[in-house]
Amino acid sequence: MNSGFKFVLISLIAFLSFSCSKPKEGLTHYLATLTGQELETETTYLVVSDFGCSSCKEEVFHRASLAGGDTVYIITDPRNTSILIERFHEPLATGRVVLDSLKLNRKFGILVPKPIVIHYQGNDWISEEYPE
Repeated sequence: MNSGFKFVLISLIAFLSFSCSKPKEGLTHYLATLTGQELETETTYLVVSDFGCSSCKEEVFHRASLAGGDTVYIITDPRNTSILIERFHEPLATGRVVLDSLKLNRKFGILVPKPIVIHYQGNDWISEEYPE
């Protein structure tokens, strides 16, 4: 094999092994900073951008508006904060919905084109794309 092919093959293997399910340290640090507390291992965090995929976003917004559950919904890049506050008044009061109105996600370099689910599994935080 020539050296160029080996480099591409090794780079691809490295990319696939590191990009799969462990979230970057920055993502868990972002969530802890935004919520103002350490992440709880029994809680699932669902991060969705108000500018993201419309159908995905609306499904997540619907789930967030329902009472109960062990999921915290993080809404990044809110378009109209006052409308979101009105829509999620109760979940915001209980901490089940958190609005990133300061756009901390951008300061942490976290952009969310599609919703992301973060949960604790084994001894690590795992991130996955939200199932459509």
